[in-house]
Amino acid sequence: MVDLGIIDVANERSYETPDNTVGHIPETPNPGQQGKGWFFGHLESFTAGEGNIFRHLPEFADLIKEDPVDIYLQTKMQSSFMGHNYQPDA
Repeated sequence: MVDLGIIDVANERSYETPDNTVGHIPETPNPGQQGKGWFFGHLESFTAGEGNIFRHLPEFADLIKEDPVDIYLQTKMQSSFMGHNYQPDA
């Protein structure tokens, strides 16, 4: 996971796109902190070649319909975070 910086694109400001990793909007809570964090990645990135870190994400929508999904995140510090996702559009 990397914090995404703000860049200039065609005279507009935009967040960077994550390249083969999960991107995090640094103004939002980090994993394990109270609140809703914003995380970005690609399902598919054929033309830009920026990976498919969230390739299994569509499978969660069906799972969440029946039960909440527990989410585990392994960080570089080897700590783990568990959260619950109740919303299929998340």
